[in-house]
Formats: sequence, C-alpha cells, structure tokens
Amino acid sequence: MKVAITTVGCKGPEDESKNEGRLKAGKLAMAKAKSLGADILVLPGGFVVGNDSESRQRIANALIDEARSLELAVVFGVDDNSWPQAYGYAWSPVDKIAYCWEERSSTRRWNKRNDQQIILTDNEWDAKLKSYDEVRLIMTEGEVAGVLLCGELFNERIRNAFIKCSPRPKIVVDLIHRGHGFRSASSMKKLCHYGIASACSAHVQKNYAMKRCYIPGKGNDGNVSTRGFDDIIEGPPRIELKRFEV
Repeated sequence: MKVAITTVGCKGPEDESKNEGRLKAGKLAMAKAKSLGADILVLPGGFVVGNDSESRQRIANALIDEARSLELAVVFGVDDNSWPQAYGYAWSPVDKIAYCWEERSSTRRWNKRNDQQIILTDNEWDAKLKSYDEVRLIMTEGEVAGVLLCGELFNERIRNAFIKCSPRPKIVVDLIHRGHGFRSASSMKKLCHYGIASACSAHVQKNYAMKRCYIPGKGNDGNVSTRGFDDIIEGPPRIELKRFEV
C-alpha cells in the first residue's frame, strides 16, 4: 500500500471563507498523489470547515467527488464550527462508500449558537465508551487502512481495537489538527510493535515540517519520519506530500 501523507500550512481554515482556496489546493494534492502512484491521500483534521451539518457535508462532497473522478482513496477532516466538533471523511474506489466519522476523543463541546458548553450525559458517555471498540477502516487495492481523528491515537482502547480486528489494517492514519506539540511517537511505536504501520497528516507552522511515519521492520524502531517531501502545492495553503510504502 502506498500512502501519501501531508503537512499543510497554518493551523486550519477556521471559517468558511477559506474553503475555496483549500478545496483548490486539496484537489491539486489529489492529482499530485495520483502522479506519485499513491493509493490513498491523507489530509489533516479540520482541512476544511462548515458552520452546520449541511455546509459541512457539501464541502466534504466536493473533495469526495474529486477523489471519485481520479479513482483515488482519500481521507480528510472537516470541522463543524457550530459545536465545534471534528469529523473525518473517507472514500475509496474499492469501497465506493463515503464514510463520515465523529471524533471520539473529546468529552466536552461548545455550542457557539447559544454560547453553552455541552457536557455528555451518562448514556451519551456510555455510548462514547462503546464507540472506542469501533474500527474505522477503508479498503484500497485489497489492503486495509485504519482511520483515527487527532487525539484518538493516544487512546489505548481505540488502538487495541485495531490490533484485535480482522482483517488487521496494514496502516493506521491519524488526521491531526495541529502538528506542533503532538507527541505521537510512543503510541505509533506501540502500533508498530504489533505489526501495524502508522502515519500522521497535520497542520504545521513551518516549511519542511516532520512527516511522521512508523513502519514495522524499518528505520529506528520503525521510525521512518522525515522532513523531506516528494511533491508540493504552493497554495495557499502550502501542502507538502510524502509517499510511504507499507
């Protein structure tokens, strides 16, 4: 499996006015990933944003339609500013299904519409705990990739669900919002110990930022991370692409 991960300039779009430029850059990144021979392109958490569920779905469909036209698997994040809440979307030419997953690592949300903090009830908390056992997978060319949203990488129960599932994913990709200060090495090493590769795409504050990737049997304890890239979209936003093969 050949996976193109990305580092994307700036923290994130934050408002819908920046979606147009990000959509253009994201579509160019898909074309670049395709030319690199990648099976799947991974864009960060919150790559684009909506102000409600309808606008969030509409902006996600624009990226999925482009992936469909290129016959390229894609995973990306869309934030919903009305809560706020993070979502991950995925599509592959094998599954031919548009997936949408809500981030599970957050226990409190803020509803901007009425300026209230939303705290989970006991039943909602029980449902969230059960969701930790859900494995979020997409198929690509006969192989399986797992999908995580931001801090889910640090959740042992979520990681264990991938380790125990069958078929076990070849790689788990994490859609990070901010790469700065994201201490992922320990969790990525744990997945590597069980024969599962992992990689992260993130928003970053500088050029040549680290592209995090761990592959069993390679590098130092599986660490093949690099600041280099195979291709670039000047943007804005600037997108650096690095292809890894697992």
